[in-house]
Formats: sequence, structure tokens, C-alpha cells
Amino acid sequence: MADDDAATTDRNDQSARLRELKTLSSGGLKRDHDTDLRLAFEDLQSQIAGIAVRIDEQDLLLKTQRVDDTTMLQNVSQTTTQRIADAFTQAAYEQYHLGDLLVQKASSMLGSASPVAHRKAGASHEQQASLHPGAIMQSKPEDTVAAPAAAANTIWVPRAVRELTPLNLTVAIEHLETLSWETITSNLGGEKWSPGFYLVTNPNSDKAINNCKAYWLLEQINEPFAPSLPGVHGAKLTAFYREGTNEHDEPSEDAFHDIPVFVALASSDEYTYMGHYRQFRFSDRLSYDTMENVPVTVLEYWSKQLADPDRPDWVTAALIEHFWPKPRYAGPMPTDEATTTPATAATAQSSSSHIVLERRVKEGVREYVEQLKEWDRESHRKVGMLTPINMLESFQKADSEEEPGLRLRWEYMQCLRWDDAFYMRMVQYKHNINPHGRERSKKKTKRAEAEIVYALPTHPHVTKPAVAEVESSSRKSPRLRGTKPAVGGHEKNDRTPPHLRKR
Repeated sequence: MADDDAATTDRNDQSARLRELKTLSSGGLKRDHDTDLRLAFEDLQSQIAGIAVRIDEQDLLLKTQRVDDTTMLQNVSQTTTQRIADAFTQAAYEQYHLGDLLVQKASSMLGSASPVAHRKAGASHEQQASLHPGAIMQSKPEDTVAAPAAAANTIWVPRAVRELTPLNLTVAIEHLETLSWETITSNLGGEKWSPGFYLVTNPNSDKAINNCKAYWLLEQINEPFAPSLPGVHGAKLTAFYREGTNEHDEPSEDAFHDIPVFVALASSDEYTYMGHYRQFRFSDRLSYDTMENVPVTVLEYWSKQLADPDRPDWVTAALIEHFWPKPRYAGPMPTDEATTTPATAATAQSSSSHIVLERRVKEGVREYVEQLKEWDRESHRKVGMLTPINMLESFQKADSEEEPGLRLRWEYMQCLRWDDAFYMRMVQYKHNINPHGRERSKKKTKRAEAEIVYALPTHPHVTKPAVAEVESSSRKSPRLRGTKPAVGGHEKNDRTPPHLRKR
């Protein structure tokens, strides 16, 4: 009963306030009060516009860089949303005749139900009182405006990975030792087959540990969806898949099953062993909508790699096939009768028509060969002119355009197990200690030459200019070929031309 009396009193107070506002509106406000109110409202609109600009900046920040502190971002979004709600409700209270329009606009921006709709539907007094500027701070938890969903889910995961059952491991990543690129490649062997994938052609050799047939080396800065913790499932991005020239060149299906994955986290130049993984699903192509979840920095990285003039030939061929596919033969085709030799007089009578058809087929094939030559020349000219900007723009093009848009693809990774023995052996090799107790010789490799994104040369060879050493002992050092002979005569096996020798 007391609650009903209080509600009646509040309703009467609001009715009196509404009549007062109507009286002021009909009788006319004083000029100075009306001017102040209008200036205050314009200032409020300016503040709202500034808040909207900051929201756009935050949305751009979300799309262009990785935000690790999700809690901080959610608090910022909630604070910004609260300020917008306060601003619009203040305007609706001071300008009651514009209240419906402003509240509807606020509701559409905040993604919540419109308070105006509640009033029109006969809502309670508490819901109507929420238009008061101070009602936002006093509202119930269920009435508060929720933060945008994008702020709470900053790390997006592909659907196929989300559907996997998590593999619960008790491996603490902070206690794991990281491994350098040289340590991994020199002890596991193999050659780079495709981006991040190393294929060991002879897994039974002494160089390969535990008969390792292949392995992955990934950098988190360019692979944001790769496993970030031991035992966590993930996915790798790629633009094209490499195909061998024949059946024996391509990796077998077994090469993608139960192989180690190493990931260089964003804060480290060395790699962390994440476990043994397999590709549990055939690859999927990212749609135009899904590409929105890929950071811009990753798209820029792929644009530079694909437009690099030093890219491997198989990547160039894949780009040509995607943007400018080979033309199809549309000329006449020979029939079975035309390709057989007449054996009787009856069939010989129709040989003239077969000869005409054969001529047409030869002419069609000749024209098609010329068309292929022109296509080969033009496609290689166009692919040689590609720039990173062109590749970045192709990610935004539609699939059905004359030159279709380019989409990245997934290579899914499911963690199967953690091999502690494999990890310990790799750590032992890192410290140059053989598991049998003997020291291992350090193998110096030149990583810069091997860090081509797509493929390594089969037999890299670096030629360095030879430098003659200064010999301090009485023993003569062997002279390098083509160098100046010693003063005072010619040495044995001197290959300097006679007319150039110093007498």
C-alpha cells in the first residue's frame, strides 16, 4: 500500500512538472533562458559528436592492432557507452519535445530496447523515470547498457577450431626453453616446402630426431591464429598451396600427421615447442566477411610476399592461374569417324567431308596455340607488375569480378600430444650436448638466406672472395690462383702467364 502511495506521489510530481514545461512552452520562455538552453543543447550535441569520433577511433584500433588486455578494453567501452547514454538522456529531459527522437537515436546506437517503446506500451513508473539524468546511476543491473560484443571477444577463432575438444595439458609455458631457428633446422633437417612447412625427405637419417618426417615453424606476428600455448588447437593462414611436378614430389598425407609445431611468440625471436599436431580437416577458403577478422598487418605482410619479384616460380604460376587463368579451347573437335582411316570403298566416299573437318580442327588448334602464346606473354607481363598495393586491394575485391578477389585459406592444426622426450632432446641439442654425452659441433647456418617466405633453394651455395693469409713462419704458404708471384722469381706450379711474371 505504501508503495502505491509513493508511486502515485511521484506520478503527480511528474504530471506537475510536465504541465509546468507546457506552460513555459506555450507562454514563451524568456529570451535569455531560451538562448542559454539552446547553447547548452548545442554544446551537448558537440560533446556527443566528439564521443562518436572517439568510438570510431577505438573501433579502428580494434581492427588494426591486437589488444591483449581484454578487461581494460571492456572498461573503456563501458565508460564510453555510459557517457553517450548520459548525454542523450540529459538532452531528452531538458528538451522534452525532442525526447522521443533523441532516445530512439540513443537506443539504436547502444543496441538496447527503446525507453520510448516502453512508455507507449504502458510501462511502469520506474521505466519512465529512467529518462531522468540521475536514473542511469541508480538503475538496476539488468537495466544497465551492456558493452559491445566485439569488445568482449577480441580474439576470434575459426569455427572448425572452436568445435574441437580442448586438450588439457599441464605444461607451464613460462618454464619451457625456447629454441633458435638454427637449432631446429640443423638438427631436424629438411627443406622448406611451403610457408612455414619443412619437409624431411629422409626421416630415417641420423640428422632427423625421432624419425621426424616434417615440422612447422611459425611466427605469431604473422600467424595470429596459430597455437599460442602448448596443447592449444589453432590454424595457419596461407595464400596458395604448392603442388609437386609429379606424384613423388608431393608430401604424403602422413607428412601432415603427428608432427611437431614450433611457434615464435610475439615477444620472442626464438621458437616454443607447442606439441605434435595433425591437419584434421581439408582447408577452407576465407570468405569476404571472414577476412574482416584478419588483422590489417597480416594482410599487408602477405601482400608484400606475394608481390615480391623474388617469389618462387610456383607462387607466380598460382597468381597467374588465379587472376588470369589459361584460356580454354573452343574450336572444333575431331569425331571418331574423322580420326579413323577409311578401310572400304563405301567409307572412302565420305573421306572428303572428313578431310574438311580435319582441316578445320588443325586450324582451330593452330589458333589456340597462338592464343596460348599471347596469354603466356601477357600474364607474365601483368604478374611482373603487381605491387603490394595491388595485392592489398585484391583482398577487398568481389569473387565474381573479371579479376576475382584474392582470399586466404586455412590450414587447421589439432594438437594430439605433448612429447616430453622429443622436447628434452631438442633442449640438449640447444646446449650442444649429445644425448649420449658427447659434444656436438656447432653448425653455423646463414638464416637470412633461408628466410624466403615460400621456398629454399635445394642446394644453397654462397661464394665468398678468397683472402690470402699472412704467413709468419718460414714455411711458404700456398698462393691463391691468379695472385701476384713472390718477388725474386717464380715459384713451383706458378700458373701466371710468362709475360706477366716479374723477372
